[in-house]
Amino acid sequence: MANLRVNVTLKEINNFGKCWIYVTNGMCVNAQDELVFLLKSFDSDNKHVPRQVIYHIMDIYEKSSKGYRVSYMNHMLYNYDNEKLYAEILDKNPQSFINSSNTLLNNKNNSAFFYFRPTKMHIEINLRNLGKIVPQEPYLIGYLIQKWEVPWAKLLPLRLMLRLGEQFESYPCPIVSDYDRKPVYGEIGHSIMSLLSDIRNFQYTIPQIDGINIILDGLNTLISIPESQYDLLMKSMLTSNDYVFCFASLQINEHVRSYLIAAENENLDSYSSKKVNFNGKESQKTGACFVVFNGAFKKTPLKMPNRPWLKTG
Repeated sequence: MANLRVNVTLKEINNFGKCWIYVTNGMCVNAQDELVFLLKSFDSDNKHVPRQVIYHIMDIYEKSSKGYRVSYMNHMLYNYDNEKLYAEILDKNPQSFINSSNTLLNNKNNSAFFYFRPTKMHIEINLRNLGKIVPQEPYLIGYLIQKWEVPWAKLLPLRLMLRLGEQFESYPCPIVSDYDRKPVYGEIGHSIMSLLSDIRNFQYTIPQIDGINIILDGLNTLISIPESQYDLLMKSMLTSNDYVFCFASLQINEHVRSYLIAAENENLDSYSSKKVNFNGKESQKTGACFVVFNGAFKKTPLKMPNRPWLKTG
């Protein structure tokens, strides 16, 4: 790891107070995008840098040297198994920094980091004030997620991203990790996702196609598909169920300021969809995460034309 550097800064960020900022330098050696982590401080005297973020960075560097890289809308679980090894490399007295209780950043529910690219809104509101601390684009931001949110990061990352944004009033999602927040999702219960995806073993899921935009405009549903994704879309269609075809968007549409958000009730056992306007103004155009074409009402599938009804969520 001679090529890896991690610059750590403690800086005041609006609405969050003191925050630790971790910026990597040297990931490019392994063809890995540089990484940025912003973590709300949980130590009043701020004497000790939270080491586990650095251990996680070291784990990514090690995996990327073997071809396993994190990319846009990916996530990576925290590796407790190698924590002792990384502590011995990093510290003269590693025992004082080794975590024996398998807790990530003082919370047993914290489990992984979710990765995304900063949007123009992120840069204008938060990152521009950091000056030269952040690297040149492209880079990825790592956001701390909890164990109940990990399945959503696997199955439908854009849904998780927007739900976090709605919860913390930050479009499209927050960039400062809060180590002690409540999860935005619980177990996947009675949801359409349990029908369209394997929520236990993750053997199959909704096809996620980069570049696709799904927009509701009044009574119309507009779907734009990049020509470069034609082969992937056709493959998804040919391998889909005879009666159901679906796909999901993998990126935020920065041209709309309202989205359909899926939220759980207080008991975390059922879902409801709602439209959220992130700029506070009513918008005619609304983005959606995925679309389902349902042809189950066809009487004779071989003879009748496919006239599906459409569901977005």
